[in-house]
Amino acid sequence: MTGNIYLDDLYNSVSKIDQVFITFDTYIGLEKGENISDNPFFQAEIEKNNADEYILRFLESQKNIREHSLERNFCYQLYYRWYSIVNGTGHKYSSLNLNGEINKANLTLPLKNYENLKNLSLFEKIKENGLIDQTYFVPDFVLHGGQDNINHQTLIAEVKLNENLKSGNFEKDFYKLAIYQKLYQFKSCCFIILKMNIKELLTELKKVDTDTVDKKSFWFILKNVNNTLILCLDDLV
Repeated sequence: MTGNIYLDDLYNSVSKIDQVFITFDTYIGLEKGENISDNPFFQAEIEKNNADEYILRFLESQKNIREHSLERNFCYQLYYRWYSIVNGTGHKYSSLNLNGEINKANLTLPLKNYENLKNLSLFEKIKENGLIDQTYFVPDFVLHGGQDNINHQTLIAEVKLNENLKSGNFEKDFYKLAIYQKLYQFKSCCFIILKMNIKELLTELKKVDTDTVDKKSFWFILKNVNNTLILCLDDLV
């Protein structure tokens, strides 16, 4: 495995999640991303004057909400499995808390490390991706000493569906994790991506400056229907 007991527990938790939680849930007869107005069945109903622009916007909205709930449902499953390990294991988690979707509110570490950050190439990437103005980050999972505790910054993880990483979203999430690594001093970062293969990951990595992070402590977990892989950034670039 990774040699990191916390990453190994995270990987094992992800591996045990059923494939149904990485499979799109949409309405029967509609494909993922298909517009209702483009579907032959619904076109026939629209032509009968059974729909106008208002009901179509409402139905499209309902469809999008259902399709994009996949990430959240996966996170619920992951929290349950990972928390079961944390809660059922003795001394190795005794000083740690697992939190989901929590803002890391402590201000001491960012102030302490800001002067050093300004001299790093990461700072330019943060500005380029509009993250310097986004002062409120809510990572999906944080394993740490506590909400306002600067000790035991152990592991931070983001979960994203491959299809939601388009139009610059991969870069933004990569640099968000970089901020937590450099500014908040987290020992390990993990980017969990659903339905992405290694070839696609390598393509995405060409869009970011991997020298802005500590590669040995930056990890990826790729969760697919048939397998789950854990990969260190240092082995990928």
